[in-house]
Amino acid sequence: MSRAGRLARGGALLLLASVLLSGCDALRTRYNQALWQLLQGHSAAGVAELQALADAGYAPAQFRLGMMYRAGQHLPQDASLALRWIERAARQDQVGAQYWLARFYFEGFGVVSDAAHGVVWLRRLAERGYAPAQFLLSDCYEHGRGVMADPAAALQWRIAAARAGHREAQRTLAEVYRRGGLGQVPDPHQAEYWQRQAELPALF
Repeated sequence: MSRAGRLARGGALLLLASVLLSGCDALRTRYNQALWQLLQGHSAAGVAELQALADAGYAPAQFRLGMMYRAGQHLPQDASLALRWIERAARQDQVGAQYWLARFYFEGFGVVSDAAHGVVWLRRLAERGYAPAQFLLSDCYEHGRGVMADPAAALQWRIAAARAGHREAQRTLAEVYRRGGLGQVPDPHQAEYWQRQAELPALF
């Protein structure tokens, strides 16, 4: 390909990227406007806009709509519709949706309870460093929910969540070291350290 051809092709790719990015910005703007309408009490308009965005495949709107159906906020509570939209957003790699989809499987909300399937979604997030998923996965290993009980794995994920700033992970880790647990002997120094961390301003 000639230099002129390469330049033309590069310009076309830049133009396409610009169009795609501006499209994302437009969707984000519409999404924010929908949230503002809900905040101002214009539920019908806000819900209609969220629905349009969700139908168009915009994952944040799908997640928000699913959570609204879950809570019965601005919409009647509907477990099947909550699951539908949360799952669609989760399959687009929306972090919050993946976390809540895991919880739906643990709770049996809108779906047959299946802790093992919930663990699959949790593990994806935990391995990406999402602290709430790391903490919940730790609890699964501690109590054998959806996986074989494994104190070492429970401790590993508890420490990971605590290091990421998850306050409940820090508090429970302090208790583990204070009393002994998850295969650990009591360690006052570790207990004191994690208790101090838990008293810092919360991140989660």
